[in-house]
Amino acid sequence: MKRRRGTTYSYRLSRIMRQAGWSLRRLAQASGVDRAGLRRLRKGHTQPSWSVACAVADALGVALSQFVGRARQRRNSAVRPDGQIDSEET
Repeated sequence: MKRRRGTTYSYRLSRIMRQAGWSLRRLAQASGVDRAGLRRLRKGHTQPSWSVACAVADALGVALSQFVGRARQRRNSAVRPDGQIDSEET
């Protein structure tokens, strides 16, 4: 199964690091994960363990959900006369 570019952990890690202006060295120091491991993650050669994913997210100051998918939000669009709420995902 081919994954879309924006959905991979490696793509999101690279994007978040670039936006924050962080180098691999800085992330390694802040997260306690070695640079070689981070390099493999960023290139998409491996997937992170739970503990590594949490350490990286904590170090960057972002929610873990930033790496795993688009956060879905529900927007209430109407309250029907019977009290039910119509909502849609955005």
